[in-house]
Amino acid sequence: MIVTVENCPTGLKIIKVDAKSGNPLAGAGFCLKVKGESDFEILKLRKEADGSFFYDPNGTITDMITDGTGELTIYGLPLGEVWIEEALTPDGYFPISAQKVELTRENTNSDPLTFRIENHKFVKLGMDSDWWEFPALCSGVLLLLGGLVAAAIIVAKKRKRLREEA
Repeated sequence: MIVTVENCPTGLKIIKVDAKSGNPLAGAGFCLKVKGESDFEILKLRKEADGSFFYDPNGTITDMITDGTGELTIYGLPLGEVWIEEALTPDGYFPISAQKVELTRENTNSDPLTFRIENHKFVKLGMDSDWWEFPALCSGVLLLLGGLVAAAIIVAKKRKRLREEA
């Protein structure tokens, strides 16, 4: 009986595009992190001849830059949660927050997990609605009124003291 064992490492493909046009963005830089015992650890990689990256604990590369097609492919990553952090943005774009992906046994080098990341030319603050504007405005008005009342009381006390001294 012959048993064949096939080495099939995990695969992750990152595609970086303009959020509005969908065009690929070259020159975006990423690092990959996994959660360690007390903090996140940056994964070390090595670059392959075909331009892809391979996870290597002894590797020297931590930052990867997207090619002309806006893509990066990484193989051999550990199973589980991997965080994709944008370290460098193309000119005129703003970075996004770290994104979490879940690598499973199904995400192989022949069928990698494809993760599309959209970049905007404006800052997205995470406030997708304007619900916070009214409470913030009310808080600001109350603080301003409180300051005016406090100033009026201080001025009134000073005037009263000056009259008493005179």
